[in-house]
Amino acid sequence: DHAEMVRKSVAMLKKAVNVAEAEGVTLAIENHIDFTSLEIIQILEGVGSENLKVNLDTGNALRLFEDPVQAAKNLAPHCVATHTKDIAFRKGGVPTERFTSWPSVPAGEGVIDLPAIARVLVDAGFEGSLAIELDLLAAPYNERTEEENVRQSIEYLKKIRADIEAGHA
Repeated sequence: DHAEMVRKSVAMLKKAVNVAEAEGVTLAIENHIDFTSLEIIQILEGVGSENLKVNLDTGNALRLFEDPVQAAKNLAPHCVATHTKDIAFRKGGVPTERFTSWPSVPAGEGVIDLPAIARVLVDAGFEGSLAIELDLLAAPYNERTEEENVRQSIEYLKKIRADIEAGHA
């Protein structure tokens, strides 16, 4: 029951935020594979503290069957960090039954509209970095070195940034 999970998360996070506030620390909750962006907002509102923000994971939204761009629009005003992840669909499995049906790929190789998400974040005043996250890599990327996949992702994200700065995105 997600409503109960939201209520319990609010109660736990209120305790954690009290400590964070006392220490001048900001906590960030990720839209992992448990809460939708709207449920994350319910949690933020329930906790009611400026010391609880969001770590936006671009791939996890789709893994919850949310439109990643809409999830970014919902969460961008609260975003202090990102897991910039691109994912692909692997044939041979139903996503609701097999998490590995949604493997990650280097940025720009999957189905996530990263340029649109970057634009949403910029428009919301986000000043953080687009931190790359790669997990459960799809073939053939799982046979490459981590450095190759990260390098490709960085180049793609630099292009997005350049396009935004040039007014093309």
